[in-house]
Amino acid sequence: MLGLGRFIEYDMKNTVFLLAVALFFNAASLFSETDVFFSPNGGVQGKIIKHIDDCSATLDVMVYAFSAKPIAQSILRARDRGVSVRIILDRSETKRKGSLYKFLKNNGAEVKLLSGIARKGVMHNKVGIFDGKTLVTGSYNWTGDAERTNYDNALFTDDLDLVQEYRDEFDKLWDNAE
Repeated sequence: MLGLGRFIEYDMKNTVFLLAVALFFNAASLFSETDVFFSPNGGVQGKIIKHIDDCSATLDVMVYAFSAKPIAQSILRARDRGVSVRIILDRSETKRKGSLYKFLKNNGAEVKLLSGIARKGVMHNKVGIFDGKTLVTGSYNWTGDAERTNYDNALFTDDLDLVQEYRDEFDKLWDNAE
């Protein structure tokens, strides 16, 4: 039987060990960086372009509305550098004036379309995943209005657990898109 002093020493060693294990498995969340931007004129478009320009391997995008030509041009630059680019757009939004669906498609970007369930509703996500390491999400559509006139938000994070959840959802929607 352990004496009280040896029990406390034993218990402290277990506590320290368990804390070390918890820190190890949660290190990504503890050391992740998250930035929030607001529009209008909050620099979201520039931040998205910077992340695209820094991509070296993969870029996955799913956005409801896409009409911001500077972002589209940065995507094509990334593709020209050999970055694997996949884009999911809402089917109904591609028919609106200003949509860059045809521009992206005609310039060789891999673009798929998706509607809501049973072609009702919409694909309303606004997500970019850069090299599988950084995520942007929020209410910010990739449009000029989102940058200049709308009240929108965009959250950028490198929390790998969150990034992986969005990657899994992207892959599921990519498989269902046409």
